[in-house]
Amino acid sequence: MHDMRNDGRQGLVHGFLAYAIWGLLPVYFNLLSGVSSIEIIAHRILWSLGLILVLLLIRGELGPFIRALTTPRLVGALTASAVVIAANWLVYIYAVTNDQILAASLGYFLNPLINVLMGVTLLRERLKGVQWLAIGLAAAGVAILAAGAPETLGISLALALSFAFYGLVRKLTPISSLAGLGMETLILAIPAIGALYWIHETAGLSFGGAPDTTALLVASGVVTSVPLL
Repeated sequence: MHDMRNDGRQGLVHGFLAYAIWGLLPVYFNLLSGVSSIEIIAHRILWSLGLILVLLLIRGELGPFIRALTTPRLVGALTASAVVIAANWLVYIYAVTNDQILAASLGYFLNPLINVLMGVTLLRERLKGVQWLAIGLAAAGVAILAAGAPETLGISLALALSFAFYGLVRKLTPISSLAGLGMETLILAIPAIGALYWIHETAGLSFGGAPDTTALLVASGVVTSVPLL
């Protein structure tokens, strides 16, 4: 029981920190408003992969990570989660760089409610009376916000549903958060490289131009990986 309480407190702290970072991301990515959404996503993937491989090496988890790459069930599940999280990132970057921050924020207000719905219906978890009251109040607040911005509700729902599905797949996949995120970014690395090559040949890359833009693109790996871990 004591360990469960400690895990609960630790989970609460980690959740708070993750959402605090996500809450600041619109400010971060707004600084990259002159960069195409596809290029930003590609850099998020590749720099995240580099960071995660270093962490796997430091923590001695490269062996399990390599073994997971030969397990079809894990590869299949993490391919699904990789595609979903990449779509989530793309919609989010599009929203932030096109002045739809309210729609993006509403998506992450909706997300915990959808997580609860999935927990109750799919994972058979049970809520107590006061928890239902909290969910009802949150749902009412989200409904009011959604009613005030119906034209961008599609963005909000896409973000909320994609991230909820991502969380569900990762919860049901028996792999550590670090190794799992490493596999996801590795799966996405080839299309990311292809996207950067296509941008380089057509419109030209923003990476390598202005030093501040290049530094922000490199650091996007950190701001992407840390809250997911």
